[in-house]
Amino acid sequence: MVKTSESEWVINAVKPIQEVVILDPGLREFGGHHPALLESLAKSKVLNDANLNLTVYGHADCNEALVTKLTQGCLQVAPYFTTSFYRHFYSQEKLFTFNGYITDLAKEYLNVMQRYKNKAVLFLYHTLNWEHASALALAIALLQRGVGLQHYHLVCLMYNPCSMSHDQENAAGRYGKFRLGFNALSECINVKLFTAEHELTKNYQTMLGRSLGWHPCGLLSSRHRRDIENAQKKTPTDKRNILLYMGDAKVNKGFLQLPELLEKVSKEILGPSVRIVLQYTITNESESLAEVDKQLLQQQINDERIVLYRDFLTDEEIHQLWLNTAHVVFNYDETVYQTQSSGVLWLAAAYQANIYLLTNTWLNREVRRLGCDYEEVASFEQFIQKLLTQGTKKAKSDKLLGCESEYAQRLFSDLGEWLMSNISQLKGH
Repeated sequence: MVKTSESEWVINAVKPIQEVVILDPGLREFGGHHPALLESLAKSKVLNDANLNLTVYGHADCNEALVTKLTQGCLQVAPYFTTSFYRHFYSQEKLFTFNGYITDLAKEYLNVMQRYKNKAVLFLYHTLNWEHASALALAIALLQRGVGLQHYHLVCLMYNPCSMSHDQENAAGRYGKFRLGFNALSECINVKLFTAEHELTKNYQTMLGRSLGWHPCGLLSSRHRRDIENAQKKTPTDKRNILLYMGDAKVNKGFLQLPELLEKVSKEILGPSVRIVLQYTITNESESLAEVDKQLLQQQINDERIVLYRDFLTDEEIHQLWLNTAHVVFNYDETVYQTQSSGVLWLAAAYQANIYLLTNTWLNREVRRLGCDYEEVASFEQFIQKLLTQGTKKAKSDKLLGCESEYAQRLFSDLGEWLMSNISQLKGH
């Protein structure tokens, strides 16, 4: 039997919610989804107009420049956590080996919550793996023994409990850990769980035996949507960008093959107006990633049309880049990305870029769900032939954001407005 999606809030707050606390131990450096989602909230018009206070507790070693960059509008950043968020992210060890980690993280969660024990506060968690869910459930349970229920927890589920690992024992172990952690969390008072992605929703609903709320992907604001819609109404013009890569430099996203791909595109795609764009951040000391970075810099010297963004881009910079992007190619690992979503794919869909898929992954299934135009190509050479055929023009579309499904409309809605809607539900009680 499937339980109802969201249990009623247990309201015990004298004052309405005027403070949102975001617990984000993974906020440590430029790059990735952690700073991107927070910047989206910091710039949210509806949150700033409401005079809400948003405080983010990030990692104690959070980059100082990142703290400064994110501290704007309604958002404040407080470096705090000492626990390494991704320490056990890919670990396949036995359950008991995580006990110390879970206890340490639970203590840190609990210490922050105790600072607000007499306040009506909404806590937001945009990223949790199973071990973080276990720690959070423990912290909430310990706190609720001694204080009134004035805390409300919104949990966004990002990671998939189902693994495509060829090792069935490891896959079963992963699923069991997710079920243990998120079952404990879902049973806590005043905790609501939300998902954005279609397959993830089905997997969590099956695992937990309950339906869930939905949340936006967090990559588009209402202003971005208006800009895209206004651009669609205009006469189609040439878009200059061919985007070969975006995001953290990762082997499983095809980063090591970029010099070969870039060389072929640079050689075969002629014309001075074309911009061949790559955006990436290198967040570890991998020699192979550094060597690719070195090769790309040399290739840029040889072709002035090549544009490398080797750092974190702001929300507005990403917006402008995509508004001018005609084509984007994905070369993601078929095992890792069978069950892993991609924010870059969502951006490509929203901005109506021509999408080319070199491998068969979750991305192929998602573009079909979103109703996007896309091409499956078997090689770099076939991708280039498609580019030569289509050119840089992007056909005018009557579809909103390039997609017409209800799923797409929810996925691409404004994260700040979604958060404000949840706060309003509390005020309505």
